[in-house]
Amino acid sequence: MIERYSLPKMNSIWSQENKFQQMLNVELAICKAWNNDGKISDKDLNAIITKSKFQVDRIKEIENVTHHDVIAFVSNVAENIGVEGRFVHMGATSSDILDSGLALQMKEAVDLLIKDLETFSSICKLKAIKYKSLLTIGRTHGIHAEPTSFGLKFALWYSLTQQNIKRLKELADQRRRFGCKRLHVLLRREGYEVNHKRTERLYREEGLCLRKRKRKRISHIRLELPRATRPNQYWAMDFVTDTLFYGRRIRALAVIDLYTRESLAIEVDHSLSGQRVVRILERLIEQKGVPEAITSDNGPEFTSIVMDKWAHENGIKLDFIRPGKPIENAYAESFMGRFRDECLNENVFVSLDDARKKVLDWREDYNFRRPHSSLNNMTPMEFYMLKTTEIANLEVLNKTG
Repeated sequence: MIERYSLPKMNSIWSQENKFQQMLNVELAICKAWNNDGKISDKDLNAIITKSKFQVDRIKEIENVTHHDVIAFVSNVAENIGVEGRFVHMGATSSDILDSGLALQMKEAVDLLIKDLETFSSICKLKAIKYKSLLTIGRTHGIHAEPTSFGLKFALWYSLTQQNIKRLKELADQRRRFGCKRLHVLLRREGYEVNHKRTERLYREEGLCLRKRKRKRISHIRLELPRATRPNQYWAMDFVTDTLFYGRRIRALAVIDLYTRESLAIEVDHSLSGQRVVRILERLIEQKGVPEAITSDNGPEFTSIVMDKWAHENGIKLDFIRPGKPIENAYAESFMGRFRDECLNENVFVSLDDARKKVLDWREDYNFRRPHSSLNNMTPMEFYMLKTTEIANLEVLNKTG
């Protein structure tokens, strides 16, 4: 928060003290859940609740040694509690604590804003009624325009702001891992004539800012990837693993077009063999045609004899990346990151059929509605249609020329 641009109550919500307090609330809620499950006794739980506290300076001191904020926080809480502190953070991950604590802070911020907005709304309504008959000159970019009502200005300003806030909150709830820029693109697509500065201001005021997830740096030199020049020239594929709500593992095979970024297929099952991969690719070839090459890692499904035989018979080059160099399949890795962030992490799958349906819905949304920054904020299907039309027109010109 920028102190001079924010009110004391909002500053308090986003302070370090309140951040750690909300993290502590999450840890205590986890301990209560373990108590309900019989893993923590009532005596130990009472000791944890009574003695739990933290010191910001001590957390910073520990973090200077551990270089990990959550470990430093948990260590400080545990040392204040004593022997019962061994139960703190049991069964939890750092993301569980950070994401849940952030959600609680965001709820506090939204509740505060809603309270202030209700006051603002009532004032705007009173001003609109009070000045509805007061004549004033409308202005557009400094030029005098038609006579209008001073009260109407209040009403229009209030109405437009309310629309933008309402829709922005709806989009942020539906697209919880979309940032401000992509939400602004969606607003403009839907016809909201809103300046990007207003979107950014409302985004900050509503407490919708994402917590950036740290990524490990790649120490080796990045290689230049082959650049596709037309749709269906190069594909890439990779696997990702997740679980159903009761713990059984599922796998998803994703195939993407490197030029259009289109998600060609996402196959979900408990296991996917090399033969199954071949059947998926055969189905895609029937729909899209034969690519020149397919990039993948060195997984056994991709390096199997059946896969090698199939690629040879279809004249497709299998472009395997070097072991331990996932950056050489960067487009697939990037897609998998979005897939996990926006779909897998956002949904609970109760069954295999439920997982397939939710993944299919996300894939259709990704291809047809989600703006892609590297495609000039077009969707993959919009970009595909544009480029196929350009290629067709060029072929016609070459034939007639």
